[in-house]
Amino acid sequence: MGIFIVGDVHGCLNTFLNLLDHWDPKSETLVQVGDLVDRGAFSPSVIHLAFEL
Repeated sequence: MGIFIVGDVHGCLNTFLNLLDHWDPKSETLVQVGDLVDRGAFSPSVIHLAFEL
């Protein structure tokens, strides 16, 4: 089983979604490190997606 690490999303939902396109949830564990919110305009949506995942 692999690990897929995403760090410092900073509220950028589209970038987060693009990164997740490369994640294979069947064979990789998703690990989010760093800031989910900060500069980006979509912080609430990023938090919502993180909770769904």
